[in-house]
This record gives sequence, structure tokens and C-alpha cells, in this order.
Amino acid sequence: MILLAKTETKIQSSAQEAYQLLVNMERFGEWFPDVITIKSVNELAHGEVGKTYLETVSIPLIGNRKIKLRVAEAIRNQRIVTEGNLIPILPRMDIFIAELNEHEILVKWSMFSRSPNKLVQLLLLPSVKRLMQQRADIASVRLKQLLEQ
Repeated sequence: MILLAKTETKIQSSAQEAYQLLVNMERFGEWFPDVITIKSVNELAHGEVGKTYLETVSIPLIGNRKIKLRVAEAIRNQRIVTEGNLIPILPRMDIFIAELNEHEILVKWSMFSRSPNKLVQLLLLPSVKRLMQQRADIASVRLKQLLEQ
């Protein structure tokens, strides 16, 4: 996997409160830029492995694209991993929540590409990295604001 972007944010919140927000991917657009809509596709609970969503996201020079997301891993109050079917990037989002003390957490957010294609890695991913890091930086500020309000 190839790292596309990452952020770390200290937030005045409990791990449980943060996890409840983060695991509900239908709320992803509240804090992550350029997410137009995101809706559940199946009846599994948020955070259950296999839970799927259909996300509409804005992509520069392409417009809006629909991406199927699947919860690949989840550990209550600690970790959420989703994988998307956006070809050729094949994104994987990892979110880690660590309790620093009773009222403060550290949220580590990372986006990776699962693409094995060397041409994609060489030609496309450098620009995707810049875009994703910009979005991640905005998202970390928005997430902090949302959880601390």
C-alpha cells in the first residue's frame, strides 16, 4: 500500500463519542471535504465488518463519482478501516483513536492506495497525494470542531 495522506489531531472528546461519529460513514461528509453524499447500501450496523456505503465525491477534472465503500476492520472505540472501489486508486482509509487522558484523544487518520499498478503509482498518485493531504488537513480541523462543540 502507498500512503497518500495522513493527519494527527488532539481532540477534547471521549474515544466512545469520536468512534460513534467516525464509524457512521453517513456523517463522513460533515467533516471531510468534497463528499457530496454517502448512504448505507446494506442493513448491517455502522462499524460492522461488511457494512457498505455508496459515496458520491467530487474529483477535480472528472466531476462527481460514485464509490462503493466497505468496512474492512473495526475495533470499538479504537479503529475503523474502510476500502473503496475507486479504480485505479483503490483507496483504503484507516482511522485510529487513542485515549490520551479522560477528556482528550488523538485521532490518526490515513489514506492509502491499494493499487499495484506501477504506472498509476508513478503518474497519478503524486497528484492524488497533494489533493488528499489538502483535504485531510481541512478534515482534521472540521472533525475537531465537530467533536468539541
